[in-house]
Amino acid sequence: MLIYNYISFYGLVYFIGFILFIFIKHPLIKKNHILYNLYISVFVSIATIIFARLFYTIFYEGSYYIHNLSEVYMLYKGGMSIHGGIVGCILGLIFIDKKHFFYNADRACLVATICLPLGRIANFLNGEIYGRVTNEVIGFIFLGKDLMYRHAVQLYEGFCVGPLMWILLYTLYKKNKIKKEGDIAIYFIYLYFIMRFFLEFFREPDKSVGFIFTYFTMGQLLSLGVFLIIYIFLKYRFYKA
Repeated sequence: MLIYNYISFYGLVYFIGFILFIFIKHPLIKKNHILYNLYISVFVSIATIIFARLFYTIFYEGSYYIHNLSEVYMLYKGGMSIHGGIVGCILGLIFIDKKHFFYNADRACLVATICLPLGRIANFLNGEIYGRVTNEVIGFIFLGKDLMYRHAVQLYEGFCVGPLMWILLYTLYKKNKIKKEGDIAIYFIYLYFIMRFFLEFFREPDKSVGFIFTYFTMGQLLSLGVFLIIYIFLKYRFYKA
């Protein structure tokens, strides 16, 4: 069952992202070089998966994997961190073609607005990433967890990073706020981590970590940390006003 879930279903989501990156066009640029995109997509997909896995094993299950290093590469057992995936994607884009970083970063963010919601739908269908306890009016019962009504936080995030993100980015585009390469990536990172930070208040903290500083989850701390590092990095090293 684990092999089916993580290789077939989640693997399909990654494959969709891989294909979309090859063909998706930048809204501000008409040309679309398929072979170049394929080259970038292969490298960045690998970097994204590696860092997503590393972040999970370090920040969420560090005490386990430090004694079971041979299992770090076992993706079929599950355990990926979107924060690590974003870091891996950015580092991969910089390493493979720094000159056209913003062109590729913008397109990667557009792909994310499709693939991240699909991943959260998969989490919901598989009964993973449980929400906190709520009332039965808006709650769902996840049989793999318990018989308590919980927030469908997977669907909340899927909506926010998908349809809501499309609406916000399109609105910014129509208001002429997105007018050069890099604007999509800047706005996406800004909006995603704000959304993720507040959505974590509806999410049950990971059992292996629990609450940090009484009220916060590891996802919230990573969201703050990664957001600040990436935003400052993009804003002051690459972004040209």
